[in-house]
Amino acid sequence: MKESSGDLLAPLLQNDEDPHHRVMLALALLWSPHPRTALYHLLRQLDFKHPGGRMFTMDEVRHSLQQLAETQQVVESSPRQGYYRLTDSLRNVLYEELLDGFEWPLLQRALYEVEGFNPHPAKNIWPIYERDATVRHRTAGFVDRNAPA
Repeated sequence: MKESSGDLLAPLLQNDEDPHHRVMLALALLWSPHPRTALYHLLRQLDFKHPGGRMFTMDEVRHSLQQLAETQQVVESSPRQGYYRLTDSLRNVLYEELLDGFEWPLLQRALYEVEGFNPHPAKNIWPIYERDATVRHRTAGFVDRNAPA
């Protein structure tokens, strides 16, 4: 098993010249509306870079979200301004692409880091208070396509 996230990402992203696609993949993994700071940190955790090889800046994430919103590929959460998610039709397709192209432990570790989740909490407490994040982590084991049957 490869440990470097860059090695794992290469097959999926090698022909991808659109930096917005990487942003959309990260949004698919987040699934529910998140602020651009969470998206920025997830892009870094997954080692998603521009086609030229450099990391995304926060300003580039903001610009990408604006462009994706203008083309109606992302929607802003109405009750939480500044929180974005993919449209339903794109979210499913890109989530499938992630599951088919990446090992789940890599995706899971990135989510844990971004959401501040400790998979081994002390005193049997559940440290996530956001319902969507809790569901995402509790169902993670069911979607691992690389796990033995």
